[in-house]
Amino acid sequence: MDAPRTFGPPRQATFHDIPYEKRWDHLKDIIAKAFLGDTTSSPLTFPKLSEFMKKHHGFDASPAQYRYRLGQWDIRKNTKKVEKTAAITALGKRNRVRGSTSDVKIRQGESMMPMDSKQVKRFINDSIRHHSVPPLTPGIVSQWNLPYIAYRASLGRQDDQASPFNCNPPTPQYLQINSPEASAGQALDMSPGVALIRRKTMLDRSSLLLQGRREELLSGCNVNDRRTLSDWLHDYWMYCFVTAKFWGTGPQEWTAGMVSEFTFGAATNGTPQNSRSPPARISGQSSSGSRLAEAPRPTQLCHWAIHHRDTVHYESLPSSPRVEQASFDPGDQSSWTAWTDSQRSQSYQNSIHEAFIHNRFSTTAPEEVPIACEVVSEVISTSNMPLALDSLAFAIMAGNVELISKTLCEMQHSAMTERLDLTGIHPYHLAASFLDGGRTCCLMLSELTWAFPDYHYPIALNNVDSNEHTVLDCLMISVLRSHTNLSPPEVSTSFVRCTRFPGEEKDICGRWNANSPELRQLYQSGQVKLPDF
Repeated sequence: MDAPRTFGPPRQATFHDIPYEKRWDHLKDIIAKAFLGDTTSSPLTFPKLSEFMKKHHGFDASPAQYRYRLGQWDIRKNTKKVEKTAAITALGKRNRVRGSTSDVKIRQGESMMPMDSKQVKRFINDSIRHHSVPPLTPGIVSQWNLPYIAYRASLGRQDDQASPFNCNPPTPQYLQINSPEASAGQALDMSPGVALIRRKTMLDRSSLLLQGRREELLSGCNVNDRRTLSDWLHDYWMYCFVTAKFWGTGPQEWTAGMVSEFTFGAATNGTPQNSRSPPARISGQSSSGSRLAEAPRPTQLCHWAIHHRDTVHYESLPSSPRVEQASFDPGDQSSWTAWTDSQRSQSYQNSIHEAFIHNRFSTTAPEEVPIACEVVSEVISTSNMPLALDSLAFAIMAGNVELISKTLCEMQHSAMTERLDLTGIHPYHLAASFLDGGRTCCLMLSELTWAFPDYHYPIALNNVDSNEHTVLDCLMISVLRSHTNLSPPEVSTSFVRCTRFPGEEKDICGRWNANSPELRQLYQSGQVKLPDF
């Protein structure tokens, strides 16, 4: 054992002139430091503490008295689970390469003392070893419909919140964390302690993502991590949407570059853009008026059409066999050809699953994303039913009736229909919110009502979504959002904290869609609300 160090004033200053009970307060800091130890002295047990104080400071008290007094002062060697969790959360959010568990100090009485890094490391190792990965919640993949800058603007900020990402409590006042930035010229290799913290943070974030706790997930990230994660997941959303919309025609396998070129291409509002690359983000100093002026506007021409099922039977002439198209011009959709029969037999669900596993949808590398991507990939690979629901959701949002029918047939063939919890996506409400009168119109609802019997999933008035809206409510909201200047709170009390309507990225008259360059550029400029017409 290390030689004991004499803490506090010299021996002659033992406060013998003060009554015994009051001497405890004067010797409090000396007792606490001797009990906890420091960089030059090991912590003392209660018997050793009693001996130390009597020998070096002339204070005579029993081990039981020290145990009682230190308990009253809330000074202890063992760190509580909630304290270790708070420290790890704070360090994980700071994401400093040179950060360390030794940078954390915890309040012990009236002093800030270094937290026991060994206890923290043991706690992290135990947490990682016993980490339980939750299943994929249905509808989670299809909820990341906005890039970060637009999603942040869409959040209604409460009066008592400094930030929309304020659902997580701040770092407790009993903690003091010093996480220095890496100095210039220093190696950026993580220390073992930081690597442990980073791993636990990644696992915890992955669990929040899989459970659909988006606000809590983003609140636990710093600004850079929020942007990276949100934009990466939005890239996947856009990939799934574009793939679903054009399933059966054109490219069989989209890439991140193809999606970007197609969805950020020339504007269709009569003013061609010179560049097909994604527009640079508008500076935060720009006024909202200038951003709105720069953002292109969708056409005001209504594309509404009357649709019906073709009931006329005729004998068709044999057509030449379809030939697989070798190359595609993302800017010329009219040149795309329909898929061959063998290509149509592929599974959309398998396609978006493979895209996620191999990161085909984004130019951001998986190791740059602040979650445990390999854990999420593994869960998605074993989540047939939830991914089937998300596949159906994308088919509905994209308005591809043929893909809706194919997806429903695959679900029925795999005997999933009877045990599906459709409340994860509310397909009827989703179809009403993403109704496209210029293309598929009510054919989506017809396809869905045919697939789901009333006894299993009725379209009746008692079928309400998470906003307590019926299918008819959602249909009327779609009309009001596209053809009035009403704000969401004026339409429904369920939208009291909303700044945009569900399905706003798709116009009911077919004037714009989620993949429209005008809309994507609008969102990338920080606007979340379409200009009033």
